[in-house]
Amino acid sequence: MLTALFRVTTRKTELMFISEFKGYDQCIRIPYMPKFSSSCPPKQENSNWARKTIEKARNFLHFPPHVTILLWGKQVKASNLHCHWLSLLKSFYENYDIYSNRGAWHGIAIEDNSTAMASSSFACPFSALSVSLLLMLSLIAVMHFDKCEAQLSPTFYDNTCPNVSAIVREQLLLAQHSDPRIFASLIRLFFHDCFTNGCEASLLLDNTTEIKSEKFALPNNNSARGYEVIDAVKTAVENSCPGIVSCADILAIAAEASVHLSYGPHWTVPLGRRDGRMAYFNAASILPGPFDNVTVLQRKFAAVGLNDIDLVSLSGAHTFGRAQCFTFRHRLYNFSNGNPDPSLNTAYLAKLRQRCPDGGNRTVLNNLDPVTPDVFDNKYYTNLQNLKGLLTTDQDLLSAADTNASTAPYVNLFAADKKVFFDSFVKGMIKMGNIEVLTGSSGEVRKNCRMVNGASGPQFEIRLRDVEASSAEEI
Repeated sequence: MLTALFRVTTRKTELMFISEFKGYDQCIRIPYMPKFSSSCPPKQENSNWARKTIEKARNFLHFPPHVTILLWGKQVKASNLHCHWLSLLKSFYENYDIYSNRGAWHGIAIEDNSTAMASSSFACPFSALSVSLLLMLSLIAVMHFDKCEAQLSPTFYDNTCPNVSAIVREQLLLAQHSDPRIFASLIRLFFHDCFTNGCEASLLLDNTTEIKSEKFALPNNNSARGYEVIDAVKTAVENSCPGIVSCADILAIAAEASVHLSYGPHWTVPLGRRDGRMAYFNAASILPGPFDNVTVLQRKFAAVGLNDIDLVSLSGAHTFGRAQCFTFRHRLYNFSNGNPDPSLNTAYLAKLRQRCPDGGNRTVLNNLDPVTPDVFDNKYYTNLQNLKGLLTTDQDLLSAADTNASTAPYVNLFAADKKVFFDSFVKGMIKMGNIEVLTGSSGEVRKNCRMVNGASGPQFEIRLRDVEASSAEEI
């Protein structure tokens, strides 16, 4: 799959082509200069603006006649590379869905001298070399190059902030004294951030005149928590290593520390993420919700590159933490024809009804794991075997009619072997932590996790992805 990242801000513009090869991103950055017919349009979040913006792109963006291709830190000259116009052709609309909530458009073409190249991939002719950029990328992708310089690394801060993990852990322990459930909350923050347009700390941004915060989107509002703890961690890190460690990396380190401090596995966190400059309020709708069945969960996880093993292992984070009554009350009273969910253990059902009476307080907190509610272990899976999964998203992993060939075997495997679960969970966390990360010169390292650095004037971001039309709606 060929992917392009097209980032536009008031400060810089760049186009990045990425070709996936053996699990690594092989990267080519092509900088170019914008020519604005007017100032940047204000950031909006509706499909009409999305269409108009991408159509206007041909009027104020162009490639210079000579482009320097930055290939893994080495400069490769490509003479007379002409790509005058970048546009999303209307003729492709019927073949590729537009998902404006994430700012993603599926299927683009590049026009040369306003003559459309009929291709569903990215192509740009070399007038001197008569070789398409797509072909060039394809040739590069099959060569055995080292992975892209922008890859994450566990040693990223070894020379610039070697004590960052210790600083994060110290702050988390201080927070846990007054908030016993903070560890579970911080894992959830990391999960919600990564699922919404990638692990770039967009979830941490507050409302401004230019940013509509994800914090107030339905899946996060009065639900996601722990922002003040991240603030405290960031302050402590800045006092030791000013301007070095991103908020996105702090979230990743905090998630690992939260698991380990709760008697779960320890792993070395890949680092080097940069912070995004935008929030994606509407994109938060793609987050898995407590009412999703297993089919919906599989689709949402697959949309961000996670498979069934990842789904089941990462769901194991519900081995600690709490959930409000409204997230599962429908299972207690009116799941089907006025009856409770038949997949609920009857004794467990009775206890939950005491905690969450019909018509009672919808925000009362309940343990996701009724056996060891604050310990990271594999009891979550044995609970599912005993029909004690709290949420639909939990119990469906085992009990849904169509899970026998997909998620159910992993539930049983993890219930039987804690080490296997821990190993799979670590792999899933690392994999999730690599979703659409910003690295290198992309993004920034925020001084304050709640706001972008020196924000002034309008800024917007467009991400383009070449995908199969049949899967576009699942993104």
